This record gives sequence, C-alpha cells and structure tokens, in this order.
Amino acid sequence: MKHISIESVTPNLNSSFLCAQLENSYFNRPLHVHPEYELILLEKGGGMIFVGDMTAPLQEGMFMLLGPNLPHFWLSSSEYYQPQNNLVSRCSYSQFMPDIFPKNWEQMPEFYIIHDLLLQSERGVLFNGKEKGHIAARFCKLREMDSFQRLTGLYTILHELAVLENNQCMSSIAYKASPKHAIDPIVQKVELFLNTNYNTDISLTQIANASNMNSTALCRHYKKQTGKTIFERLTELRISYASKLLLNKSISISNVAYDCGYTSRSHFNEQFKKLMGKTPREYARQLNNN
Repeated sequence: MKHISIESVTPNLNSSFLCAQLENSYFNRPLHVHPEYELILLEKGGGMIFVGDMTAPLQEGMFMLLGPNLPHFWLSSSEYYQPQNNLVSRCSYSQFMPDIFPKNWEQMPEFYIIHDLLLQSERGVLFNGKEKGHIAARFCKLREMDSFQRLTGLYTILHELAVLENNQCMSSIAYKASPKHAIDPIVQKVELFLNTNYNTDISLTQIANASNMNSTALCRHYKKQTGKTIFERLTELRISYASKLLLNKSISISNVAYDCGYTSRSHFNEQFKKLMGKTPREYARQLNNN
C-alpha cells in the first residue's frame, strides 16, 4: 500500500449520489477520509472499527453516519485474513454531498432535523433504537430503486434515523477541532493532505504546495494555530494508525511500519516508543495478553 488518496466517489447512474454494497473476505480499506457524508451499515464481519478517536468492537448490524473528512476504517479479525476461511465481510453504504438537498435547504423546516443530524455527524453518529432494523432493511434496498425513489428514500431514511432514541456520538468531544482550528482554511488543507498521504514519504514542499503557501510561512502559521509542528502532527497520525494495525496478529511489525509510511523499521520503533511509551513489539504483546 504505497499511497492513500482521497476516496473518489462516483454516483450511481442517473443519480446525484452513491448507493453500493462492499463484500470481501475481510475489510481491506485503510484509514481514509473523503469529503462526502457516509451512511453505512455493517452487515457481516468481525474485528474493530475506528472513527476519529473512537475504537470499538465491530458488531454486525452497526448503522452509522460519518461526516466529511472524518478518518475511519474497519480492521477485520485475524481469522478473516486466513486463506480459504469462507468468512464474509459485507457492508452497504451511501455517500453524498450536501448538494443532494434543495437550495437553501438548511432554512426549510422540513429539513431541520436532517440538518441537525448532519452537524452531529462531524464526530460520527451510531444509531440505536428499536426501529433501527426496519430502517436498515429499507436502506439496503435503496440501490435497487430508480433515481427519484432513491433520493426521496434517502431523505426519509435520514429523517427517521434522526429521531431514533439513544443515538450516540462516536468520537469524543475532545476529538472535534476547536472553532479556531475548524474555521482556519490553511489548517484544514494541511490536515486533509496529511490524512490522505500520511503513509507516503511526504516533504514539506508537497504540503506547502497543497496549501498554496510558502513553506516557512506555513510552518509558522500551523504551529501558531495548533501548538505543534506539521511533522509532529504527521507522526501522531502514523503512530495512531500503527497502534490500530497492531491489533491484527496477521500483520507483521515490518509491514505495519511500511503501511504507515516508514521506510526504516528502527525509525518507526523510535517514533512509536516516543509517543506510546512502548516499542511496537511490547505494545502488540500487551494487546494480545489483554
């Protein structure tokens, strides 16, 4: 895995958004982001899910809405990676932009509840409630409908999900960027670039070009806004992803280092211990013991 790009979303034919199903022996998408909202139902599989700073066991029937640029991925259990295991991992999902709604939809009373739900999805929303199963069943049929029914069907499903009882935010309040960071366009550009390229050999010149700023000015601005350097943030992203991959005993530490953007295992070990207080091997052993 040499490069993680922003996930490219192609709408269904004659439609303004995507409805699809993914099925494989294991979930194989790495940690990623995309500018679309994503409504996703985990139908089959086992392992762990990661959304923002949340880590939780993957459970069949999980139904969630993820906001734009919210990092996420599913890590299948070790047995799903074994050859000829006959196990299935499957999810149905829909990805859409706000432009699927009418112009000035935020001011329309009919969409107030959906608008509030989309705001909550910045941290991810996990749906609960006794009606969730019925809504999920109809959601799986959206991709079979014609374009108009699919659109109105999505509107209805989002509205019904918004009024379910006991819905919960997935990432912590601390994960959400402060208002100062959230509205800063330069920080947003840097974060998006780092989140989609952290496992490559990134240079400051590349980051500056993506942010349309001079390298020196960019470093100064980012440090002032966030309190850390760009490469400190890059290391955090890489080690955070590594700590998740180490949950899977089928992936070697060398492959974890490579998948997180490190060409030197010794440098990976050094950075991991600096942030986590343990070497990758010690961390993996502790995970297995637990």
